Amino acid sequence: MKWAELETQEFTQIAVGRDRIEDKLERLKQTLTVVETALEAYPTEKDLLESKRALIASERSLEISRLVENAEAAAEGGDIDAATENYEKALDLIEGLEGADANRAAIADKVAEALHKVRTLGGEKIS
Repeated sequence: MKWAELETQEFTQIAVGRDRIEDKLERLKQTLTVVETALEAYPTEKDLLESKRALIASERSLEISRLVENAEAAAEGGDIDAATENYEKALDLIEGLEGADANRAAIADKVAEALHKVRTLGGEKIS
């Protein structure tokens, strides 16, 4: 149990300091594996269950960020199909997030607006 707690804390500290989303996602998946392993031994442990939920939410958030970055890069490069596909995937992930809070709605609005721009403006730089 302590092992999973330490891994989760280490992930949080490392993820904050890393620049690349791919690095953060990789470390997050490793940490999630540790928590899931601990849950096999302690399936009802509240702290582990909360950690797992938080890690999954972080993973989805990072994945959304990665998709938006990919979409922006594709749009700037003139690849409207790739930009559209990445924005649509990001919107799907946002819609799948738990809780209907204002932050989630604002993010969804921003991604939907960028998707609209890329479709109508032919891939001009999106800010």
